[in-house]
Amino acid sequence: MKVEIIVGVPSYNEEKNISFVTSQIDKGLVKYFPNKKCVIVNADNFSTDNTKNNFLTTKTKTPKLYLSTPKGIKGKGNNLRNLFRLAIKLNAKAVMTADADLKSITPEWMKAMLKPLLDKKFDFILPLYERHPYDATITNHICYPLIYGLLGTDIRQPIGGEFAFNQKMIKYWLGKKWDSHIKDFGVDIFMTLNALFGNFKIGQVFLGAKIHRSSGPKLDNMFKQVVLSAFKIIWENKNKWRRKINKVKTIPTVSKTKPRKKKIPPPSGLEKIMRRKNFIGAEQWMEILYGLLAEYGETKSATKIIAKLEPLYLDRAASFIKETKKLRLKGADELIKKQAKIFFKKRDKMI
Repeated sequence: MKVEIIVGVPSYNEEKNISFVTSQIDKGLVKYFPNKKCVIVNADNFSTDNTKNNFLTTKTKTPKLYLSTPKGIKGKGNNLRNLFRLAIKLNAKAVMTADADLKSITPEWMKAMLKPLLDKKFDFILPLYERHPYDATITNHICYPLIYGLLGTDIRQPIGGEFAFNQKMIKYWLGKKWDSHIKDFGVDIFMTLNALFGNFKIGQVFLGAKIHRSSGPKLDNMFKQVVLSAFKIIWENKNKWRRKINKVKTIPTVSKTKPRKKKIPPPSGLEKIMRRKNFIGAEQWMEILYGLLAEYGETKSATKIIAKLEPLYLDRAASFIKETKKLRLKGADELIKKQAKIFFKKRDKMI
């Protein structure tokens, strides 16, 4: 079987929401790509609940495939690597991923994400969302400022979860070494950083609000895996960013979905963060993060770096919430961007 479009849904125990995501994907493919050969793929981790059954029994006009890692093998990266290999086998021209816990996905997302690839103008498409500023703390305080500061590139959602890409991009990723962090939550930052360092054509798409299940319960593992993947890839490519950069590059926004009025709730699971007492401002946070990134580059002591960084990251996240308690969402987001600009201004510390 050869297909033109694949939309993959990575999952582990997502029985409650996967039918909704699958039906929205189907509606979008049927409406916007009626003459294309499409398939929806559930890239699963051998879920122990009814994820597989609920996916396969969801009524769709688009064909569906279930794909799983072996029993006991987990990790989002493992799911996506299976999806990548399938995309190569089926010779798909455009592939998109959508997380199984999404509550705000609409059919329009398919058109917005996939059309730029089918038009052969881009290799990799990232999402641009409206998000609650207390959601995505790893994005806001680690991934975004590091990419903005060191690489001089403004990518607001480098680990957003929803991506679209072509065969050229997939082959590049599969040709890289996949360590244990990349095989799990580190896969999103792995994809984005390698697209940047590989000089691929990158665009972003505005998708409106992102509402999904809170990452709170898995935040600890997510933090470790994202940070270690990011630090490792950054240092592997040090010759590509250790140079003078005069201006931050803006990634083009290539399409937009129609904004829908949706109230964006604050994420749950902030209790652990809000118990933090130490205050860390944006300038101090830049010194800390750059300092530990430099230490990692010298020592490669991953365990030691994580032990130092994690409590300070939680302090910074708590401090940001306290700083922005009286601000509207837009005002809080402006402070996140202001923090990223501090990282760019002080990037000479790393070069």
